[in-house]
Amino acid sequence: MTLPSAGAPGWTAARREAYANDLGQASSLVAVTARSKRTKADQDPAEWLPPSADAL
Repeated sequence: MTLPSAGAPGWTAARREAYANDLGQASSLVAVTARSKRTKADQDPAEWLPPSADAL
């Protein structure tokens, strides 16, 4: 699921902030290194996931 398909463009600023700061959900944002991001390129999650089990 991508944020645009989830209706995120219509979210309030408070809801976007709550989503960005929610570390308890599997769908939360996960910080990665630039090197890790480059290995992902334009692949979708079905083709690539970060090496950390915490990212799942």
